[in-house]
Amino acid sequence: MIDLYTVPLGATARDFFSAEAEKKYSYDEALLVLPSRLLVNHARRSGRAQAVNFEYLPNRIVALNRQLLDLPPEVKLEMISRRTQELLVGDLLHQLAKLQGLDYFSKLADKEGFVKAVTGLLGQLSRSGSTQEEITTALLEWEQRNPAYVMKDREVAALYNLYRNKLKQKNWYDVEGLYRLAIAVLERPQAKLPWQQLYFSEFYHFDALQRLLIKSLSRHCQISIGLMYEPKRPEIFAAVERSFGYLSGFAQLHDLHMEGSVRKPDLQHLTAKLGAGSYQTLAVADSINFIESGDSEGELRAVLRSIKAKLQHGAAYNDFLVAVRDFKTYSGIRAVCDEYGIPVTLPKIASLSAQPVCEFLRLLLNVAAGGSEAIAAYWRLLKCGVVKLVYSFDGEQLNRLKQEYLYNDLRQLRKAVRDKADANENKQWSADLGELELLLDKVQRRDTAAAYGETFKTILEALALPVKAGENYKNGRADLLEVKNIVETVRQLSEVLDTLSEDYQNGGLESVPLKAEEYSQLLISACSERQIILTAADSEGILFGEAANLQGLLFKHVYIMGLREGEFPRSKNENWIYNDRERAELSGVGVELDNTACAYAEDKFFFAAVAAMATETLTLSWYSDDTAGASAYIEDVERLYAAGCITRSRAGRIGWQEALSEQELLLGITQKDTCHNWLLERLGADWTLRSSIERIREQGDSVYKGVFEDVQLQRAINEAVGGLFSASHLETYAQCPYRFLLSYVWKQQQYEELTETVEPAVEGSLLHDVLARFMAGHLHEKLTKYPPTELISQLDDIMTSVCDEYITGKKIAVTDFWPSQRRKLNLLLRRWLQRELVYQKKWEPFVPVKIEWDFGRNGSVPLVLEVNGGKIYLNGRIDRIDSDGNGIFVTDYKRSQTPSGSELTEGLDLQIPVYLMALAALEPQSKVLGGGYYSLKEAKRKGGFAMQTLGKTPFTTNNKPFSDAEDQWLAFADFCRTTVRGYINTLRQGNFPPAPRKNCPEYCPGKDICRAYGELAAEGGEENV
Repeated sequence: MIDLYTVPLGATARDFFSAEAEKKYSYDEALLVLPSRLLVNHARRSGRAQAVNFEYLPNRIVALNRQLLDLPPEVKLEMISRRTQELLVGDLLHQLAKLQGLDYFSKLADKEGFVKAVTGLLGQLSRSGSTQEEITTALLEWEQRNPAYVMKDREVAALYNLYRNKLKQKNWYDVEGLYRLAIAVLERPQAKLPWQQLYFSEFYHFDALQRLLIKSLSRHCQISIGLMYEPKRPEIFAAVERSFGYLSGFAQLHDLHMEGSVRKPDLQHLTAKLGAGSYQTLAVADSINFIESGDSEGELRAVLRSIKAKLQHGAAYNDFLVAVRDFKTYSGIRAVCDEYGIPVTLPKIASLSAQPVCEFLRLLLNVAAGGSEAIAAYWRLLKCGVVKLVYSFDGEQLNRLKQEYLYNDLRQLRKAVRDKADANENKQWSADLGELELLLDKVQRRDTAAAYGETFKTILEALALPVKAGENYKNGRADLLEVKNIVETVRQLSEVLDTLSEDYQNGGLESVPLKAEEYSQLLISACSERQIILTAADSEGILFGEAANLQGLLFKHVYIMGLREGEFPRSKNENWIYNDRERAELSGVGVELDNTACAYAEDKFFFAAVAAMATETLTLSWYSDDTAGASAYIEDVERLYAAGCITRSRAGRIGWQEALSEQELLLGITQKDTCHNWLLERLGADWTLRSSIERIREQGDSVYKGVFEDVQLQRAINEAVGGLFSASHLETYAQCPYRFLLSYVWKQQQYEELTETVEPAVEGSLLHDVLARFMAGHLHEKLTKYPPTELISQLDDIMTSVCDEYITGKKIAVTDFWPSQRRKLNLLLRRWLQRELVYQKKWEPFVPVKIEWDFGRNGSVPLVLEVNGGKIYLNGRIDRIDSDGNGIFVTDYKRSQTPSGSELTEGLDLQIPVYLMALAALEPQSKVLGGGYYSLKEAKRKGGFAMQTLGKTPFTTNNKPFSDAEDQWLAFADFCRTTVRGYINTLRQGNFPPAPRKNCPEYCPGKDICRAYGELAAEGGEENV
């Protein structure tokens, strides 16, 4: 007998059931079945009835009635874990491929995530309520099926049958199989159950297997089910409709009416009218608040401030509920709650996979795996947290070794590190390295799961990490929490290693060897499913919970966070194996599969159910940015009330008077007042000076703004800079004086490791050398006089020769990436040649006359410029000079980007101006006609400066005059000299403010310390080829 009780939104049958159980039955005769651990724990604390979750029922039924399964006594039934299921499915997929081939899934079978997705589908099919034979028939006899997908259905059916038959053969069962076993037991009249009454409450949905189990249970005991359901609000209760429809077909229906309302009128209006077809708007909404923020942390802080304010006015911790759709959306909730001094039911946790010990094992495996990743893994291994805890390595020496040479062979690298350690004065380094190498040698490239597990347990035992951490604690180098984390990590890792071995053994794969990289992925996946508890939850604190687990409770103050598009309701993609349309067709023939519409309906129900829990205040919050704004649920609530009557606030900066955490107080007071001794103790005695620096910067130039006022310091800087400048030096100062100071005065450079790919600067130098040699063979002539095939052959030969020189000189490492990069460079050069032939054909009568023309370098005469009664000297190298016999034109090669035309007039592009001034001064017999850049990436001439007398060219049109002056060259030269002198004067006066005028390059040595870096930050930066 089944009784089905329906209750309205915001109500529960649980209290009614608990009272009846207490009145009619002894404690063991009745069970209250609830859908979540949170609700089970809540019911157990009340103590009125025995509370369990649904999974308890099939486990208990099978355990009490094993003899009814007709199995020999010696046969042992084993439940397999999800990982064993995935291993089994993966093995069966390979078997299926060998038996009949995989036509539809052949290209997907080895893709990451495929086995997990297929295992999930098999579980959904098993829970659909249909038998194995019914599922097989539905898949193979699908009416009006698109022929393109028939093969998919056949392969899914074959795999499903292989999987279920394998479980039967081995006497294994998965979660779905457990339900089937329980249902089979209940089909027998002699089945024994200890319960007379089962109460099911707070479920919004029962899947097909759960419904079959409930129906089977009703033959042996009384069943009462409480459903929150209102047929006149289908928009809210669509997620409940299927279960209600099924159960109402054979259950006795009851409406459980709640007497009176405990909610404030405006909240009762929301509970009664949300999602209703017709309603009147309410003029008052004093109990409802909206909070909008710019990011998720700001939203969380605004909510916690609201909660703390209520606590200060007498509210109790158990008056509050904070609900989110998914905790993954909000990281670090516990830490921020701790900051505000608010106890919560959430523990402070960290993933086991993120712990240093787990990273250490992963690196050991990556080194053992070999290949290109092994070298990078070895470097990281030498510097990882566990190695630092146990061993004493010279990090500075390792850094130098890493910068000196690019190692492509792991054995060569390990020998180099060994030689460096042996040569070091600290002999402990050599001894420690020997121990680490012994551990490395224990890890095999291929081994079984059990063998890897034993190896790593031996390594963890040898390292004695808890002992080392304890010693650090005694010596003051670690706190108690760090020691606790290491002890717990080692304990859980040992369990994970044993579990992986058991999973492979249970799956019959214990003798299958695994590659080191395969076991590494397996280990990280298993560890990511476990968590280390850093700080325990406070059971008496404020309840934080996910909306799916919270039906049937009431709280004075409810906060629903994350009401943002795509998060609540969640955006969910259709299943890629069977989409929504296919799932609907299968459901039509009895194979019940959920779709994305089900997920959306569930979220709508969750929101309404949680909102209805509020009795005094309801606060809805979200954060908005460029990608998403408020959830549609916000508009649904607003529609119930008169316009403008719901209080809406925007989270923002808090003054110190309103501070509700120490962090807020610190930030607030430091902006207003720097005289508090307690604050100075926290921030340092020099805080008064530090706190006033920003104000000093705003008032004008000072030492805190990059201006060196000390005369001796200015003199020292000028001596360090000297009097010889290149165009690139001056451009650096023009673009950012602080970067010039870092690069050319303090001689700083960005730390860069050698990599397997060719760096942009090396690419540029290589292209420059190839073009210089190629053009050197064709001076004073047109390339168009030669057949293109002959020119291509010459260019390829020169490219081969230059590459060989770079490889011999260790400028380029021959790695797996090099052939691809060389092909790219060859293609770039051929595109340049193709464009160059077009230019030369149209640009008459110009021909190249000089390449790599130096001034001020390699003994050549520099360009001299008078500055404030003194002289400076400019040097450089011009890549190429073309001439028509009277005038000359300068070309500077750029690897990719070229300066824009505006940069020249703004004084940011100094290369072409300095080159043209040098030619005019040092080659007076030739008339300077202009100069420009040649982008090799685009195979195109761009930018620069050209005199109108240059005339029409294939790459310049309508040469505009540089100024209104009659003599254009004189005006241009005067502008260039004035610009350079201006930079030299401010430089020598000690002006080096961090004031970028162009995008900050990635290679800037000040990127990690400069307060202005990133204001104009952009990827990369251009090098002068």
